[in-house]
Amino acid sequence: MTRLYQPSQDWPACSLSYRHFHLLWTLPLCAVLFLITRPFLTQLDHAKLVLLPIIAFVWTTPWDNLIVKNRAWLYHRHCIWFTIGYVPIEEYFFFIIQSLISTLWCTLLTRWALPNLYIVPSPYKRYRLATPAVLVCMLCFVLGLKVAVPETHSYYFGMITWWASLPLALLLWGSIDFVFTMGVRAGLVPFALSVLAPTFYLWCSDVYALRRGTWHINEATSLNIFPIPDLPIEEMFFFLVTNLILISACFTFDRC
Repeated sequence: MTRLYQPSQDWPACSLSYRHFHLLWTLPLCAVLFLITRPFLTQLDHAKLVLLPIIAFVWTTPWDNLIVKNRAWLYHRHCIWFTIGYVPIEEYFFFIIQSLISTLWCTLLTRWALPNLYIVPSPYKRYRLATPAVLVCMLCFVLGLKVAVPETHSYYFGMITWWASLPLALLLWGSIDFVFTMGVRAGLVPFALSVLAPTFYLWCSDVYALRRGTWHINEATSLNIFPIPDLPIEEMFFFLVTNLILISACFTFDRC
């Protein structure tokens, strides 16, 4: 097994710095989405754009520092600007920028729906839909904690699993019956597209960065499964669940 402080020989030299990655992949998309959505952003949308990045930043920062401390992610020193704690400053910006991208994209897809038309009090429907979802999240939390053992191949996957389970349980409790009440056209399809489109985009950006040595996933703490060439399953899972959390939060805001 590769030791945590010894990167694999397959880790390419850095040919794309983290800040240039943002200039190429995340900031332009964020700017375009903001310019498109700006004319019809409501006060509620502005609240989402302020609060969701802040919440994401607060929830993710200690977890990310622990991940990097235990060498699940590795960075070339000359590929980053500087670190706060164990994490590059560019990584902190990623928390915020991804939150903005996903929120703006969701706003764009749902701008034609009026949430108030679908808010129908139905405790039975909420319990019927939300209870199984919350139980699954709680099971994932327990299993994630169990397998998140440093210096093992299940560490990174386990860390993602328990970390994502708590906010997802809370948000699904607040939004899942609302999404189903909105129906397929106004609820389920926009919800799915809001999750999947930014997830696929970030998968592509991740592959691009990994191949250029911007960051590296340590083989010693990864399952080393690559459903897409050069993209570890943990990275795919991470972007999927983070976008699921963000979009669930957007729909929960709409319900309020």
